[in-house]
Amino acid sequence: MEERILGLSNVTKKFQVTLTKDVRDILGVNAGDKIVFVIKDGEVIVRKA
Repeated sequence: MEERILGLSNVTKKFQVTLTKDVRDILGVNAGDKIVFVIKDGEVIVRKA
Protein backbone atom coordinates (compact mmCIF):
# COMPACT_ATOMS: atom_id res chain seq x y z
CA MET A 1 0.00 0.00 0.00
CA GLU A 2 1.35 3.39 -0.99
CA GLU A 3 1.89 6.05 1.70
CA ARG A 4 0.50 9.54 1.25
CA ILE A 5 0.70 12.44 3.68
CA LEU A 6 -2.77 13.87 4.31
CA GLY A 7 -1.77 16.80 6.49
CA LEU A 8 0.00 17.87 9.64
CA SER A 9 -1.48 18.65 13.07
CA ASN A 10 0.02 20.00 16.27
CA VAL A 11 -0.49 18.38 19.67
CA THR A 12 -2.02 20.80 22.20
CA LYS A 13 -1.10 21.05 25.88
CA LYS A 14 -4.06 18.75 26.54
CA PHE A 15 -2.65 16.24 24.00
CA GLN A 16 -5.44 16.92 21.54
CA VAL A 17 -5.01 16.97 17.76
CA THR A 18 -7.19 18.29 14.95
CA LEU A 19 -8.14 15.98 12.09
CA THR A 20 -7.34 17.70 8.82
CA LYS A 21 -10.15 18.20 6.29
CA ASP A 22 -8.68 15.50 4.03
CA VAL A 23 -8.76 12.98 6.88
CA ARG A 24 -12.29 13.99 7.93
CA ASP A 25 -13.51 13.65 4.36
CA ILE A 26 -11.87 10.25 3.82
CA LEU A 27 -13.21 8.87 7.12
CA GLY A 28 -16.60 10.57 6.77
CA VAL A 29 -16.23 12.05 10.25
CA ASN A 30 -18.50 14.82 11.49
CA ALA A 31 -18.63 16.74 14.77
CA GLY A 32 -19.79 14.43 17.56
CA ASP A 33 -18.69 11.22 15.79
CA LYS A 34 -16.34 8.82 17.52
CA ILE A 35 -13.01 7.58 16.20
CA VAL A 36 -10.95 4.63 17.33
CA PHE A 37 -7.17 4.27 17.50
CA VAL A 38 -5.77 0.85 16.57
CA ILE A 39 -2.12 -0.19 16.88
CA LYS A 40 -0.85 -2.62 14.25
CA ASP A 41 2.75 -3.52 13.51
CA GLY A 42 3.98 -0.55 15.55
CA GLU A 43 1.80 2.01 13.72
CA VAL A 44 -1.36 3.73 14.91
CA ILE A 45 -4.39 3.55 12.63
CA VAL A 46 -7.29 6.01 12.97
CA ARG A 47 -10.74 4.71 12.02
CA LYS A 48 -14.29 5.96 12.37
CA ALA A 49 -15.94 4.02 15.20
